[in-house]
Amino acid sequence: MDLKKIVQWVEAEFNSILEDVQELKGNAYLVFSSRSGQCRLTSDRLEIYKTFPGFFVKNEDQAKIDNLIKSREEGKELKSLLDKLKISPDVMIEFRFETMKYSLIETLKRHPRVKHPHDMMSRRWIRVIFSPIKEIKI
Repeated sequence: MDLKKIVQWVEAEFNSILEDVQELKGNAYLVFSSRSGQCRLTSDRLEIYKTFPGFFVKNEDQAKIDNLIKSREEGKELKSLLDKLKISPDVMIEFRFETMKYSLIETLKRHPRVKHPHDMMSRRWIRVIFSPIKEIKI
């Protein structure tokens, strides 16, 4: 998956949602998340790797990547290794809120552009999943 294209698509979808849900403006942002961590939405693989290594499927190149980062040799070899890493299939894109507004959370869960799981629709779930990354088809 091309991370840059994913981020561009998600940002465009988020802007469309902003048009429908004015209350969202300045009150929410998107993150990549999974059981192993989270980070803000970005297409910078190095930034993601440093803050949320669980974003990527583990492979034999991670020791090399870690050594290059530690030695501060952030050049072509590091970029090449990072570009080979596959995105973990359990990564989600989720909303995070500056302030908790239950009405906004409920509105987003039901928005047609949001792929929030049906089994998480009750009010007890305050997470809002924009989309599982594996469901994004670009």
